[in-house]
This record gives sequence, structure tokens and C-alpha cells, in this order.
Amino acid sequence: MIAIIAYYIFFGLVLVIYETQICPFLECSGYLEALKNTFGPVLLLLPLRVYLFNWHQRKINVFGMAQNPALFSLPWREFITDLVVWLLAGLGIGFVFVFYSHVPVLTVLKVILGCVAFGLFGGMLCFLSMERRIIEFLKTEKAEVAFTPKRMFSVSRKMLFFTITVLLFMVMAILLMAFMNINYLLDHKGFLRMDFFFSFFKEILFAFSILFVLSLFILARYSQNLKANLSIQLGVMEDI
Repeated sequence: MIAIIAYYIFFGLVLVIYETQICPFLECSGYLEALKNTFGPVLLLLPLRVYLFNWHQRKINVFGMAQNPALFSLPWREFITDLVVWLLAGLGIGFVFVFYSHVPVLTVLKVILGCVAFGLFGGMLCFLSMERRIIEFLKTEKAEVAFTPKRMFSVSRKMLFFTITVLLFMVMAILLMAFMNINYLLDHKGFLRMDFFFSFFKEILFAFSILFVLSLFILARYSQNLKANLSIQLGVMEDI
């Protein structure tokens, strides 16, 4: 639960920094206003996210002790939950931007896309964290839960899914930023300054850096889960 709260606060602060320091299409607003506009919707949804996390956490023991195959659906429930919560946060931030700050629609779209990206990346981390807890539960309790192949992705399919999702959103975010920047340059040919180009480059570099760091976190967590899963399989083989 502490990890959930920490990464929501981290992503919320990333949005605040983007609004105050990075985005070239937002008027320079103070940190207090940015906290209200972007951090507010995230904090409002955080109790719901914590409640759902605790509910999924309790279901590990319930499903595991009952040998219910639904145990293996919990990582996907965590993934979908995080994605939906961040989508709601993005819509809330977009509503504030459009009706109170009168921000351009494409800028709002970038913010919503960023929140969806946070939901996908955070959902992947939650998926892997829940998978890790299930692996530890099965290892500690020596539980045997029957499952069908339809309920779980193979290692290669999960890695393919995560890789495609990461690359797709990196490309979409950068292309959208480039599209907005080019349109802005075309509309303001007579008022261009070098700081405009620097701000555009800084925005793309900022987005790429955040997505790259999150990709490394996902890869590291996935490697830990794979190692733990292999240790259980080796233990079973030794018992045989």
C-alpha cells in the first residue's frame, strides 16, 4: 500500500512539474495553482485506489486457501483498476483545464494521454507486484491452485505485451508533442524566438525521460518475478 501511495504522489508531482515548468502551451502558473489543478484530482482518487488494492490483497488469501483459479486473475484486476483510476484522474484534470484555465484542447489531450500512460505503466507495476505476492503466497503456503492456460499469459506473451505497450505510448506521446509544436510554429512564424525551440525540445526530452525510467522499473520488477517463479519451479523439480 505504501508503494501505491508513493508512486501516485510521484506521478502527481510529475504532472505539477510539467504544468509549471515544461509545457510550452500553458501560461506559467504557480505551484499552488498547479497542485490544485493537477494534484487535486489525483489525491481525490487515491483513497479509492488504496481501498481496491487492499481488497485485492485480501483476495489472495481467500482465493488461495479455497484453491480458486480466480487467484490468477488478480494481477489483471490490479492492472485494469490502476488504468481506470488514472483515466478518471486525467478526465478530471482535463475538465479543470478546459473550464477553468481555458487551456487548448490539444494540450488537454496530451495531459489525458499522459495520465493514461501513467495508468498503463503503473498498472504494469501493480500487475507485477500482485504477481509477486501470489508467487510468495504459493511458495510460503505450499498451495496448489488449478488454473487453465486461458487465465495466464506465458512469459513471452507478457513480455511482448509490456514491450509493445511501452513503445506504442512513447511513440504516441512524442508524435503528439511534435504535432502541436509544428502547428504552433506555423501559426507564429513572425514571433519565433530561440527559447520556443528550446521549450519544445525540453518537453519531448522530459516525456521521453519519464517513460524511459518507468520502462526500466518495469523491466527490473519483471526480472525479479521471473527469478522467483523459476526458483519455485526448481524447488518442485528437486522434490520430484
